[in-house]
Amino acid sequence: EVPVIDLTSGDSGEIARTLRNTCGTGFFYVAGHGVPQSLVDSTFDANRHFFSLPVEKKQKLRADKAKRGWTPHGGEWLDPSKQKQGDTKEGFYVGRDYGSSLPDAAKPIHKANQW
Repeated sequence: EVPVIDLTSGDSGEIARTLRNTCGTGFFYVAGHGVPQSLVDSTFDANRHFFSLPVEKKQKLRADKAKRGWTPHGGEWLDPSKQKQGDTKEGFYVGRDYGSSLPDAAKPIHKANQW
């Protein structure tokens, strides 16, 4: 059974404990987050569309030094010392958008997202 973390419980300490305890399973659902279902649905639709594109198109958004963008199937290793080949997944990574006026924007890992 996949654990559910309900953000509407009102007890931030309990939410934090539950989150800490469920992280060992690798998966959990978040409920009561306030994100409209229409946005959740359109995000899944956009993901399905992107990952169904030919590799040549996705390659144009290959992850950069800031680790933002697409990584191909087999392009990442969770534990290179124990794996003979890369992970069996693709990924697309984004981060916080830093405006050029913010101090952290100059850090290499805070480059702009690739869209």
